[in-house]
Amino acid sequence: EQMQAKTAGAGQLPEWLRRHGLADAQALWQQIQVDAGWEEAVEAILRERLSAIICDDPAKLAAWLQDRPQSRLSVLLGDFAVDPASTAEMLAGMPVLHDALSCRVRSDNAVVRIVLAEWLHGIRAAENLPEALALRPNLRPGEMVVTRGGDVLTARSLTFFAPDQGEHGLLERQREIESLAENIALADERLADLREQQALFDEQLADKQEEIDETRQYVQDRQQRVH
Repeated sequence: EQMQAKTAGAGQLPEWLRRHGLADAQALWQQIQVDAGWEEAVEAILRERLSAIICDDPAKLAAWLQDRPQSRLSVLLGDFAVDPASTAEMLAGMPVLHDALSCRVRSDNAVVRIVLAEWLHGIRAAENLPEALALRPNLRPGEMVVTRGGDVLTARSLTFFAPDQGEHGLLERQREIESLAENIALADERLADLREQQALFDEQLADKQEEIDETRQYVQDRQQRVH
């Protein structure tokens, strides 16, 4: 979490966000979940867009034109009405192949889901470069393949992946943080159950100890009477 905070606070963008009252705005990487092992593939496609924020107030855009950010910044224009029916209809119009990269990325935010569908449309996922090259003859214009390691292949080009200093590791660390948080929550529940059991056993032990004390006292009384 400290590493995530350090990365998010680096550069000139945090000051610009604070100036415009967006210091608490969640970045895209904080609002998506990526299948384990596919973080570099998503980094290779989204790159600086991983730090995108949502703007649902068109008036802010006018102010930003007078004070442009000094770093690359993508903005999700969330001023359109989002409801389950319209979202489903919009996404239904963008057919997804079984090997699409979008199948490996999820979000609970409807605006993020729609934008991800646009950004990842036509991008297929392959385990490695040989598998990607095998798909090359069938790629249509605008389609590309990204490998698990982040290499990107189109019908006529190949881009080898090299991590961006700013974004690299964000997704993997975020997934690890979420996984650890879930494990901690489960461990806390287990600990609470064990403490309840311990309290029950302590109560039973106290009862048994009381019975032993009463029995010992009874035996002592009997012995005294015999003597």
